[in-house]
Amino acid sequence: MPAFSPLQKPSVTTPTVRAMSLQSVIQFILNQNADPTAGHLATYQVFMGIGTELLKRNGITSLRFQDDRFITDAELQTAITENIQKVLKVACPEEVYFNPPASGKK
Repeated sequence: MPAFSPLQKPSVTTPTVRAMSLQSVIQFILNQNADPTAGHLATYQVFMGIGTELLKRNGITSLRFQDDRFITDAELQTAITENIQKVLKVACPEEVYFNPPASGKK
């Protein structure tokens, strides 16, 4: 009998984490309405449909930011896209996502 030889461990590729730009999401929602007030209200409707704990866990305590926030939590991304679909009856576009550069590269 030949000597025992363990199988080679398959190479594991780390999945690329897509981040969702919160600023882009909000701008998308606002742009769906010609009336600015309706756009602001739609933004609140989308985020009011997401659990408070999920938002807080991701550092979102207000929809007023000076800097963009990037969401990498898949559960929150799903909640946002589902609520956009419910409230606006449109799919969230790919343009709200970005792939961060590989580590060490900018």
